[in-house]
Amino acid sequence: MKYQIWYYKKIGVHIDSKVTYTCPDAFIDSCFYKAITIGKNAFISKHVM
Repeated sequence: MKYQIWYYKKIGVHIDSKVTYTCPDAFIDSCFYKAITIGKNAFISKHVM
């Protein structure tokens, strides 16, 4: 998860330092990553119903 957070920050996504969990298979599809903000206590999952 640390590498994934590092990568998202590198491509321009604004991420709070207190992200709870990001699924390694989840991806962010965007052409303008700087418009995305992930707040604290966020939980990102791939399969959501």
